[in-house]
Amino acid sequence: MILPDGREYLVTSNFWQTEYGFKTVGGEPLVNFKSKMSLLHHSTEVEILPAGENLPELPWMVLLGWYLAVMMSNDATTAAVVTVVAVS
Repeated sequence: MILPDGREYLVTSNFWQTEYGFKTVGGEPLVNFKSKMSLLHHSTEVEILPAGENLPELPWMVLLGWYLAVMMSNDATTAAVVTVVAVS
């Protein structure tokens, strides 16, 4: 993502989208998120790394990452309900 003042950050994710985060263009991690889902519970761990501690963008990075966690949880719940209804 490119901010209006020209600063750039990378948003990365693993294949299953259970781990994602923000990095500098040079690849230094700033904020990491690790999601864990089960049938009845969803949680996400947020890790703020030293390079991200004093960034002015830190609050919205955490908020955006948490929003993504909630949206992915909603998608997983919807898929599970559709699967149960289709099997029934």
